[in-house]
Formats: sequence, structure tokens, C-alpha cells
Amino acid sequence: MPNFKPRQKLVYYIDDVYGENSAYSLYGLGKIKKYRYLARTLHGWLPEIINIDPITIIGAHYALENKDQLIITHRMDQQEYLRKNGYSGAISIGSPFIYLPKPEKERNGFLIIVNHGVGDNKTTGNIRVFDVIQEVISYGISKNNIKLLVHNNDCNNLEYLSGVQKLGITIVPGAKGRDYTTFSRLANLFSSCEGVYTNAIGSHVVYANYFGCPVFFTKKIHHVELKNYMHLPGFEKIPIEIAKKENDLMRPENLKAVYPFLFDNKNQAFVDWAAKELGEEQKKPGEFLAELFGWTSLNDLKYIARRVLANILPEIIKKNLWFVR
Repeated sequence: MPNFKPRQKLVYYIDDVYGENSAYSLYGLGKIKKYRYLARTLHGWLPEIINIDPITIIGAHYALENKDQLIITHRMDQQEYLRKNGYSGAISIGSPFIYLPKPEKERNGFLIIVNHGVGDNKTTGNIRVFDVIQEVISYGISKNNIKLLVHNNDCNNLEYLSGVQKLGITIVPGAKGRDYTTFSRLANLFSSCEGVYTNAIGSHVVYANYFGCPVFFTKKIHHVELKNYMHLPGFEKIPIEIAKKENDLMRPENLKAVYPFLFDNKNQAFVDWAAKELGEEQKKPGEFLAELFGWTSLNDLKYIARRVLANILPEIIKKNLWFVR
């Protein structure tokens, strides 16, 4: 059971961006819970080399808030680094992906994943996808065996999507905000394709490898520069010297030095490496998760009562009652 008591406040509208709460509660309780104690969960894959400041792990906004808030990390190195810097509520339990069953499916076809549109980089990023598609086709792979995974940031770019469809390439949705099925969908995709071709280094590299899917980098690997995202909400709070150091650490040439095996792939999935990166060794039993997130019978009753009040009270009253907002 958890051996510490971070600040505990029940939250009824979870900022469950890609379904983290759903993944943890399905494993812990066999059903989805729509509330939990206030907690910050990490986004994506954060390699140990960027443990250079709490901001690079938990984000600028959260790093400036209460240090005793519950912070869910994936690996022990993240927990230790944050606690060393005063974040007493940090605890590692592994990525939501490690709590999903690994589907056993027949593998057919290939996925293409490109760097998704970010800030001022959306247009050039969308043009770049056509170069990646042509490179994959040049390897003798039929268009019928290619699917393009499209990130939520690019889903509304109709010109971009129609151009891909005109080439005869199937489009499948990738990570989507407020979509509680994101984790399970990606698990199924990576478990059923022969390989991933990508022009970018990111979380998808780890996720694909974890589900046994080899990842192949294109001849030119794209790197998003600071100017493309530092003006966006949240990023502008990061001190420029820290942002520059993190950006440099994540450059392809540096990651090639840290993870050379990823770039010399002989049709192999590095499952053990990915499991370590996602914190599989920190996986906790269901009882631990239930206590950690506050999924108790008493809190179930509080949640039900709150939902009833939210449905029957007039809006003008609800605005002044924190427990039904």
C-alpha cells in the first residue's frame, strides 16, 4: 500500500487526456472510475536524460504548484528525481500501457507515423508526410499495406488528409484528447502491424516496441525547434535555458548516441527496453491503485451524491458550490 499521504482532494471531472484514469481503474477494479484524488499524470515518453529539472518531467504549470500533490510517474528515476527536489507526492507506478493486456493478433501491413503539427510547424510538418509515404513505397511496400496514423493535432486539416487519401493511403486516428479508448486503440494497432516507419523520435517509438512492433526511421529524421512551440500556452513558462537544454538532448544525433540500437534496426522489436522505459517493473497490484487514487466505497457514494446534486440543482446555485461544479 502507498506509504505516504500526498494532498488528497477528490476530483470529479478528470483531466483524463488520453484515458489514463480508465486504464488504471480497469486494471485495478475491472471497471472505469470517473473520479480520483487530484493527481498529475505524465504525458508520453520522457527518457531519463531529460531529468534536468522538475519542469521537464511534470510540466511548467504543475512544477510551480503545490509540491505535496500526488504526481504519478512511470519510472523510479523520475520519482527519485522529483522527491529529491521537494515533490513529496511523486510516486512511480508505470505507464498506463503496462496495465493493458497485450493483444495477440496476426500482423499485417505497416503504419506511418510522422511528427504531428506543432505551433508554427503545422504546414511544413504536413507537407513532410508525403515525402515519408513516397520513401516507404520506394521500399516495395504496396499502398494497400500502408496506414497513416494521424495525431489529434492534425485531424482538422482537411487539405492534408484529403491529399493522403488521394494517394490511396488508409488513415487511422492516433492519440485523441478526451478519448478514453486511446490507449487500447494504440495497443491494438501496434500489436497488429508488421512495423512502423517514422520520421520522428517520440513516444510512439517506445509504445510500438513494447507491443512487439519494429520501428524503422526514415532517411531524414525531423526535429522540432524551440521557435515552433515556445510561444504556446504552458511552454512560455519554461525558462529558456532549460527549454534549450531539453531540446538539444532530444536531437536525433544525441539520441542516436544514447540509443544506437534503435537506429540500426534489423526488423527487431526491443520489447525489454520499452518495458523498462515505461516502468513495467513499477507495476502495482489493483489494491494499491485503488487506495492510491481513492477508489473506495465511501468515495463512490460521494461521487453518486455529487452527480445527483449536479443534475437537480439550478445552475445559479451550482456555480457557488465547489462540490457540485
